[in-house]
Amino acid sequence: MTGPSDGMFEPFTVDELQAAERTAPTDKSEGPQPIVPAPADAPELDWSRLRPTEAKGDPVGTWSYLTADGEVAFHVARWENEDPHGRKVIRPATWIGTRWVLKATPAPRPLFNLPTVLEGPTKSVVVAESERCVDAATRVFPDHSATTWAGGSGAWRLADWEPLAGRDVLLLADADEPGREAMSCIAERLASMGCAVRVHLPSGDDGRDIADSLEEDGVEATRERIEAEATVWEPDAATAMNADASETDEEAIARLAALPELEYERARTDEAVRLGVRVTHLDKLVRSERSGSEGDHLQGRRIEWNEPEPWPEPVDGEALLTDIAGLIRRYVDMSDEKAVAVALWIAHTFLHSRLDLSTILNVTSATKQSWSPRF
Repeated sequence: MTGPSDGMFEPFTVDELQAAERTAPTDKSEGPQPIVPAPADAPELDWSRLRPTEAKGDPVGTWSYLTADGEVAFHVARWENEDPHGRKVIRPATWIGTRWVLKATPAPRPLFNLPTVLEGPTKSVVVAESERCVDAATRVFPDHSATTWAGGSGAWRLADWEPLAGRDVLLLADADEPGREAMSCIAERLASMGCAVRVHLPSGDDGRDIADSLEEDGVEATRERIEAEATVWEPDAATAMNADASETDEEAIARLAALPELEYERARTDEAVRLGVRVTHLDKLVRSERSGSEGDHLQGRRIEWNEPEPWPEPVDGEALLTDIAGLIRRYVDMSDEKAVAVALWIAHTFLHSRLDLSTILNVTSATKQSWSPRF
């Protein structure tokens, strides 16, 4: 039995390798990437044309996040739900390629009002949980610089908090568990950066914030209540896991790697917050430390799959599928219709466990030594 003919699986020759290098794309990124800051000549963003499908009418507020130099990093818009109990819609827009796109800017993201925060390095700072609340906090605390982070309570880790190092900071949480948890984590982070931190953690779960209080109670009453209820932040000893304050990152990873599995599982979230990293990244570091401590005599190790971490904000499905189809067309010569079909199939693969039957993508070659999907 003879093998494949025509040298199909023969190694590339020197000439073929040189030809491949000449034709290889210089951009190694997977599709167009966000441009931060946006070009100075970028057109003004028209939210009526970029409005997400779940939002209705005009946004009730729009805000621009700026770099330290005052250039536009990205924009954010907010739509209210006609149903008083419905969910609000908040979306970021970033300059990608040649247009504004409903997509978040990669971390680290600049804080809101960053140039103003940097103008007064000795001025106290108040941190609220949304751009709307920053507008209210500016009225209630005119002697403070006011700021927030983009992406909601779960995205605080993606912001660059370094500009607040060493400052006096007042944190204003919303009246719900996610808000209190986020502000507690931020307090821990800022305290480790030499900040004098006070926190206002209102009880209850009605979601009230400083903007609601300002509207109902006025400036003076709102400020008096917050000042009376705010407390100096004192780190929870349990959160620190009895770690020495002078413990290095390497020592922390070694300590965590030495913990029993169950004990580490209970501590990993708080430890990730303390170290300022994602939980999945901490897991990776701990696994690597444990693998190294097992010794070089082992011939291999078990495969570990990273636990996927949910994206911190809702994803525009249409935009995601469009990006996937565009990425496929960039590397594969096929029609737009076929690229859309492949993109839908890729999304479908995440639902295998929910289905009794599943389709199969059949990829064949139109001619020898070429790849062209046929359906």
